[in-house]
Amino acid sequence: MTSHVLSLLVEDKPGLLTRVAG
Repeated sequence: MTSHVLSLLVEDKPGLLTRVAG
């Protein structure tokens, strides 16, 4: 479960950065 959550966070990090940059 933890690994899954971490994966989601890692994949969501670039998305958040893109949103902030966009």
